[in-house]
Amino acid sequence: MKQFIVLMITVYVLLTALPVLAGPDMGINYVAPLNLANGDPRTATVSVVKLLLTFVGIIAVAIIIFGIFLAGGGEDRAQKAKMLIVGGIIGLIIILAAFLIIEFVISNVSNSLNT
Repeated sequence: MKQFIVLMITVYVLLTALPVLAGPDMGINYVAPLNLANGDPRTATVSVVKLLLTFVGIIAVAIIIFGIFLAGGGEDRAQKAKMLIVGGIIGLIIILAAFLIIEFVISNVSNSLNT
């Protein structure tokens, strides 16, 4: 039974991946909004940092959600869930602070360079 389930999952993954591989666009145009090739290197760096902060923020939210789902059960699981949720919230606060600092610094630097 276990082998059958593994086989079905493998077939599903292969069948869903084939249409994706057949497309002409292989993801090269997805980075165009970042202005990595045409813009100023400072702008490109800020865009990459914002993208990384967004990715890390999604991971922090996933940790919080995992902690919420883990909360059901015994005392030990509840304690682990509490630690995950608190850690995720602290991570989100740090990520938000980093994002705000980057926005503040970039806006002040760009204003001082333009004047």
